[in-house]
Amino acid sequence: MLLLFHSRIIRCLIIILFCPALLSIYPDKALGREDKLIPSIHLRQEYTDNLFMTADNEMDDFILTASPGLRITTRTERLKLNMAGHLDSARYHDHTELNGNDMGASGRLSYDSTEKLSLSANGDFSRDSRPDRDLDDTGLLLDTTRRDRYQGGVEGNYLFSERTSANISSSYGRDDYQSKIDDSYDFHYYSAGLGVFHRPERFNERTTLFCHARYSRYEYENSAVDYYSISTGAENQFTETLSIRFDLGGRYTVSEFQTLTWMLTAPPFGYEMVTVKEKKTNLGGVGQISFNYHGEFIHCTMSAGHDIQPASGRDGSSERTSMMLSFNKRFTEEIHCRLDGDYYFNNAEEDEFSSFAIDEETLRSTAKFRYVVNRISHIEIGYSFTRIKDNVKDTEINRNLAFINYQYNFEINL
Repeated sequence: MLLLFHSRIIRCLIIILFCPALLSIYPDKALGREDKLIPSIHLRQEYTDNLFMTADNEMDDFILTASPGLRITTRTERLKLNMAGHLDSARYHDHTELNGNDMGASGRLSYDSTEKLSLSANGDFSRDSRPDRDLDDTGLLLDTTRRDRYQGGVEGNYLFSERTSANISSSYGRDDYQSKIDDSYDFHYYSAGLGVFHRPERFNERTTLFCHARYSRYEYENSAVDYYSISTGAENQFTETLSIRFDLGGRYTVSEFQTLTWMLTAPPFGYEMVTVKEKKTNLGGVGQISFNYHGEFIHCTMSAGHDIQPASGRDGSSERTSMMLSFNKRFTEEIHCRLDGDYYFNNAEEDEFSSFAIDEETLRSTAKFRYVVNRISHIEIGYSFTRIKDNVKDTEINRNLAFINYQYNFEINL
């Protein structure tokens, strides 16, 4: 009931947001309006020595993926609209039974109702099936089961003064796995957040203090987690090239899950295995910190974070610690180099945040070189190494991946 009520609120807010925005688009071609159509094509050839990301019986293959896409943008003095869609058609050299099409679509809309109030809405849909589809975001490995993911949200920002502002947001998401055997992979969530931002006069103009409060509920087939958190932090732009941001706080979770236990039956007395519901609470810390250097030729980012996050495809959530490093070097206008390193540690005791125990460490490193052919196309060549250590199953997975990308896109002014 609460989920239905929450989704109805989101739909109503989206309608409220879109109506004034759409009314401002069409009358007499709004002054300063800019419309663009941006077709694109992305070709990717890759070789992997561990196609299914397994600890044993590793299989290699070549994969060619063609991804045509289309993006439409509209911009006026008060409105910004961005809609995009793409198709990923993958062809395998040896494992042709895996040939298939993934896809994605997204939309973003922001509208400045007044000088102080701005509203925005977003929606995303994706269909994917690769086992490494979530490695970049969570560090967790999946199988090749097809997944349909739906996400959407609304947000409002209000400027109280030149130094103080606040925002409120609400979002909803759902993952549907097309499995004929196990429905426990499916999950959905809804979340609401409030943030307050302030630039104190006694500090320089480049310092912002903020406070966030958030509530989320993650619902799985056999478990659910209610999540409450509050945190505070600051962001400082030390120079034009160097900035730091940190956010520290605490969280409280209430976990509900189903478990099997032996129970004494009525006469004639005996024991039988029954499913019972249990509830647990947990306190912990949350936080994230990031450093960002953006020079003329070098761009470097370092970040670390710790929080409770959903573990899609795992029938539960996990306590996730992540560390990331990104280094970009521009040698010339045409030649760029990028090095990335990511580390994820996902952990959850059985019947804590998840129906099953999770204890996995993921290490990824990527190096790639880019050559910019012209303003509308570039070529990229790279190599990636991934290592996943599952301490519950006592297994280790290694994968080497080499790839070549070609991206071509151009703008058409409407």
